[in-house]
Amino acid sequence: MAAGLSAADAARRFRQGLGTKCRVIGALMRRETVTRFGRNRLGYLWALIEPIAFVALFVMIRNAIHASIPFGTSMLLFLVTGLVSFRVWRAIAGRTTPAISSNRSLLAYPMVRPLDGIFARIVLESLTMIVVLVIFYGFLTAVEPARVIVRPAEFTAAIIVTLYLGAAVGCFNAVFTVLSPTWQRIWGILSFPLLIMSGIFYVPALLPPSAQAILSWNPILHCIEWFRIAIYIDYQTLLDRPYPIEFATATFAIALAAERLYRNRLLQP
Repeated sequence: MAAGLSAADAARRFRQGLGTKCRVIGALMRRETVTRFGRNRLGYLWALIEPIAFVALFVMIRNAIHASIPFGTSMLLFLVTGLVSFRVWRAIAGRTTPAISSNRSLLAYPMVRPLDGIFARIVLESLTMIVVLVIFYGFLTAVEPARVIVRPAEFTAAIIVTLYLGAAVGCFNAVFTVLSPTWQRIWGILSFPLLIMSGIFYVPALLPPSAQAILSWNPILHCIEWFRIAIYIDYQTLLDRPYPIEFATATFAIALAAERLYRNRLLQP
């Protein structure tokens, strides 16, 4: 009987703790929303316009130089599948990076921990990027003559894995940016090479084997390839489905271990 009461008490305490944690993360999300977007809808609208402008710039450049279509019959469709996927990953990873450093004053409260700010940003940015995906692919469905998403299950999996990878890298960045400020500079330097090495403007499987071997280490390339096999029936791909999942899981594990090991240092103002 005592054991039964102890188990019930433990379950009750767990539910209470989980409820408190959800309320803390929810409050941080509301704070982040007001801080980033302001108190009017125009702020959130800009969060949607920004990736649209990002993609439109590259589409206009490719059209201006009359670049050939790397695959398929639509330059817009090919670029969007690459650029939007990269942008989704980059937005979550990038916006989560200052999650601890920008919330240092709140860490003085006993209920608020470094991971709370990280998860609040991950959830907020993921929801925003899902809206961006819906807008882009809804637009493509309206303007493209053929069916855009030919493999819905693969498309859904590509979204989930891309969000997961962005969350893992963002969590890693948030922790190690505080532990080593040099990492933030390194992360900034990596952005452009990753844009070029992610297969956005070309078909990686058509490159020489030596180039493929190098590019295959880039996890976001596999996410973009995953989106493209959901869009194109006969797309030649380098996709290794387990790799981005394993990379994200390992990155998350390192970040969580570092947060636990150096928590006192992260809590210092």
